[in-house]
Amino acid sequence: MRKKLPFYHLWLLSFALIFGVSTSITAQNSSKTLTQLHSKQALKSSSGITQQSRNNPSSINETSINTADRINVQDCDQGDDSNGFENGFNITAESGYRSADDFYVSPNESLNVRSIVFNVFANYPVSSVDFNFYEDDGGKPGATLIASETGLTPYAQVPIGAAFGYTVYAIYVEVDFNFDGGASGTSYWMQPEVDSPMAFWEGTSAGTLGEVIHMSEFLGPWTPDDDGGIHHGVFKLHCDVVVAGDPICFDISDTIEPITRVVLANIDNTSSAAIDGSPALEDFTNIQGVMAQGISYDIALAGNTNGFLCYFTVWIDWNQNDEFEADEMYEIGYIANSSGTDGEQTTGTITVPTSAVLGETTMRVIKNWDTSPTDPCGVYLYGQGEDYTIIVEDELGVENQTSTAFSYYPNPTSGVVKITANKEINSVSVVNILGQQVLVKENLENGLVDLSNLQIGAYMFRVAFDDGSIENFKVLKE
Repeated sequence: MRKKLPFYHLWLLSFALIFGVSTSITAQNSSKTLTQLHSKQALKSSSGITQQSRNNPSSINETSINTADRINVQDCDQGDDSNGFENGFNITAESGYRSADDFYVSPNESLNVRSIVFNVFANYPVSSVDFNFYEDDGGKPGATLIASETGLTPYAQVPIGAAFGYTVYAIYVEVDFNFDGGASGTSYWMQPEVDSPMAFWEGTSAGTLGEVIHMSEFLGPWTPDDDGGIHHGVFKLHCDVVVAGDPICFDISDTIEPITRVVLANIDNTSSAAIDGSPALEDFTNIQGVMAQGISYDIALAGNTNGFLCYFTVWIDWNQNDEFEADEMYEIGYIANSSGTDGEQTTGTITVPTSAVLGETTMRVIKNWDTSPTDPCGVYLYGQGEDYTIIVEDELGVENQTSTAFSYYPNPTSGVVKITANKEINSVSVVNILGQQVLVKENLENGLVDLSNLQIGAYMFRVAFDDGSIENFKVLKE
């Protein structure tokens, strides 16, 4: 059973708060970093969580909608952008940990902050946000609290990516804070807290604004980021209320366990079986499948399950409105304990609606651990997504297809294998692992090949079509 992190974190923190013991579990014996075994990897999660990113760098991206009341334009919109979800610092309310980062107001200027946007790793959208602002004390947060606001409800929480088993949200909060630069310019420190089971403020090593994040453990002294000393908080201070950016549509937050083969119509695409060896959402839209209105097509899907049970779901945007809708979803089935190259497949049938809009559209295939995926834009822990292009033709266009599109199932099998294709099959030959031909079928009309009289083992199939094309595949006989 794969671990669910938030409860583990909460248990450790509760234990520390009740009994006053250290929550440090780390090979480096660091007093501020929890080393969390996250399923298949360790990650630092108390004051910080760190790993190499599997996502494209995502910056906070929003559009201003009101620029009328800016007091000091040069200090508005300051902050640091994401650098690919490198790290996160604990800002969970009542966790015992605080994280703060600084910003600057120019000499003889005033800064009126009307909205704050900051990136947070969390399992769910946060319930509320508190902001505390401190004076600067020689490059660290001072003792004087100069402004605060509690219980603020974000006006938007936009999923922008995923890492460490968490979704990354850009959190948008409307505020009204005023800061004065004085005669020589002034730095201030912002300390956000969120009401959430577990949440981390994103840190970036590419930040350039002021000092690095400082942390405080159980109301202790503020100290610089001890996870390399290079991380700045990802946030923006705006002098107007900004429009939230667009959310991502699909991501994998933990381990990319890839789809390795997709067979549908004239699509037959094989891809890498390496764990974490390809993008979370792989773009194969250069590969086109031709399907016709009112026609049913067999689909076969394979993937690396990494030792677990995984489910496949397919969406095809039949009405071409750039959205995957409920009546465009096909839950195909599951596979278990597959390497992605052992011939194991799950199969199903997709019927093109007679009302499907003619022309090019998009197909998305999602593989997910443990449950059948039902959200084409969801963030899943383990699995992968792939996008393809489908060309919808009217029924008459089927006769003009020349590419071979076929599928075979079940695999493994205890007896009969069914082969379907968009061409006439001339013959099927079956060879055992010694290279001996053990079965030949010619003029295969019903697509059925019976292996019940053969011994248990692996067999290679060679399918010859009337047009001279050949397809080869392996089947396991149980």
